[in-house]
Amino acid sequence: MADCRTKNNKNNNESTKKASAKHISEVGNYGDARERVASEYLLKHAPPNDPNAALAALEHSSLRWTLLHLGKEKGEHLDRAVREVLAHKSQQSAIAIAGQSTSTGIQVLEIGGYIGYSAIRIGRILSEANNGSTLLSLEQNEDNVMHAKKHVQHTGLERVVTMVHTRVEEYNFDTDPAVVFDLVFIDHRKPFYLQHMKLLEAKGVINTTKTTVVADNVASHEHIRNRKLSIEKGKRVRGCMCINKACNFLIHVRTHYATTELFHGDKDCISVSKPHFKSNIDGQ
Repeated sequence: MADCRTKNNKNNNESTKKASAKHISEVGNYGDARERVASEYLLKHAPPNDPNAALAALEHSSLRWTLLHLGKEKGEHLDRAVREVLAHKSQQSAIAIAGQSTSTGIQVLEIGGYIGYSAIRIGRILSEANNGSTLLSLEQNEDNVMHAKKHVQHTGLERVVTMVHTRVEEYNFDTDPAVVFDLVFIDHRKPFYLQHMKLLEAKGVINTTKTTVVADNVASHEHIRNRKLSIEKGKRVRGCMCINKACNFLIHVRTHYATTELFHGDKDCISVSKPHFKSNIDGQ
């Protein structure tokens, strides 16, 4: 009887794990009230129209109860990437052929908006540029989107940031003419990074001559280095292709983009992949 109970408990635990994993996959990262608590803290302690104070409030909340956002350290690398794309677009517009219609604004896409931390980071830079730049942030969890919209409105960034409750597979990117995003930030579930990257490529909304791709939570330098040492010792025959650390995604961007850099956080890295830029004369 004890053996039967043990077996049944084991089966129930495995079923619970599978159900939980399926739930996260279908509706996004959901919580145990930490997102609500963090939202209440932000709205209470961050003054309206102050994005930096809002970021600080979420960072403080994460110290007490870990939130699933990239945080300040890796966030600075995201900031740098956004500013570099803005500078490049401005430079390209300045040297445009006379009479050609140009815009210095950029269009940014975020996959995995969570409760708006990175949307605020990106949005405040776009707002400061004041050149028509916009951010479209997709988040598949309804409660998270509700919090994110409140935070965007509280920080006064609703003019440049649009939060949408949807899965990336279900969002209609079809526009006339088709939008090609200048920067894409990926920060949801690592096993889907490559799948969604290829989906966006197939839809024509990102390409390797225009789009900078930033991805959070990818494999650390240590993980990649250990794999390289294993190959040198004959224990492995090729680089890591695992999906749980987005190694397959890293191989893809390193193959198709001009450069891919990894920057360390506490436990993992944020990657920045830059395109093979074309000039305005080449038709950009």
